[in-house]
Order: sequence, then structure tokens, then C-alpha cells
Amino acid sequence: MSIQNVDSAPALGPPPPLQGGWAAPQPGEDLDEYRELKLRSKRPIVLHHFPMGATYEVLGRPADAYMLGYLKIGDAVRRAGLFAASNSPFMPQNTGSDITRAMTVHMMAAFPSASLHFVNATTEVSSVR
Repeated sequence: MSIQNVDSAPALGPPPPLQGGWAAPQPGEDLDEYRELKLRSKRPIVLHHFPMGATYEVLGRPADAYMLGYLKIGDAVRRAGLFAASNSPFMPQNTGSDITRAMTVHMMAAFPSASLHFVNATTEVSSVR
């Protein structure tokens, strides 16, 4: 497997939207099992826990999409470049206040392949209005 320079890679367009899949169906350390499950499953497989920190293992395409949890902004930007180069959909997963939600939404808008849907449940739920 070779790694291309992002500038010289062909424009692949945005990855297709994924709907109804399995998120982290097994431990992330067993990438061969993820590949096997991906081949056998009719639903998309989402890898969430990366044995090598969402770096080299993504190039082997063990899943249909990827979920990044709680990365610093610079690390998220670097991973977004990797996912864009491999045309792999992903989502950043962050929880916190309204500013965290705004940051996550802005990152998803800026990253070309950050097209995996995400749920953000940071708003406090109260019966008192």
C-alpha cells in the first residue's frame, strides 16, 4: 500500500452518507476481525477505538467510517487530512458546553470527509421551564 501526497491525489468527492451501522462492534485492537466483519456485514462498520491512534491503521480500511474521540484541535486537523486523503467518512466526538458543540460543528464543516452523522447531547434537560 502506498501513501499519496494529498495535493496529487485525485479528487474523489465527498464520501457517501452512511446510515444505520454498527459503532465499535468489537475491540478496536483486532483490525483483521474488523475487515472480516466489514466484508460480511450489510450495514456499515464504524471503528471508534484505534490501536495506533487513528494513523496508519486507517490506510488498511478496516471499517466503513471512523469516530474520533476527544482529540486536541491540532491532532483532529491532522487526522482529518488522513481521512480526506483516503476518502473515508469520519466524525469528531466531543462533549462539553455550547462552545464545544460550536467547535465540533465548525470542524465538521471545515473537514472534507467529516460527513458521518453525529449526536450532540450537551444541552441540559430539565422539566423546569
